Amino acid sequence: MVQATREFIRRFSIMPWKVSRPWQRKSRKAAAAIDFDSSYCLPPAFDVGTFLAQYQNQLFPHPGVLQKASEEIILNTYLDHAERISEDFLRQVELFRARTNLCIASYLIYLGLGHTENLWRVLVEAEKAMAQFTGWENQGGQASGQARNLDLAA
Repeated sequence: MVQATREFIRRFSIMPWKVSRPWQRKSRKAAAAIDFDSSYCLPPAFDVGTFLAQYQNQLFPHPGVLQKASEEIILNTYLDHAERISEDFLRQVELFRARTNLCIASYLIYLGLGHTENLWRVLVEAEKAMAQFTGWENQGGQASGQARNLDLAA
């Protein structure tokens, strides 16, 4: 896993909060590390699902960035370099993605933004992730090889 993490950092080292606001820094170069090895208490899918939900949420107003650095790139890079992936890894990613989206929704309500379109968009994202999660559950826990319509076989 350490080797996969190092390779991931070398090939695709960004954090959503750094990518989404490059115009607020003097230097437009952004580099960060995602340490998937630090998820010793929770499955690695927790970090991946949380990152993907935050990434989508923070970059939603910037579709150009999402197109150039898509979730597919992040997920495929992780899958290509991870040493051991559990059989239900993609299913777990969707569960943690839904959890994070619900946390984001809760925070928006806390901030008094419960009436905004952003709240409803995040709730729909959570619902999509749960539909994906339960869809795999209904297939006997077997992922179809796709996460959110992503072709992960490539």
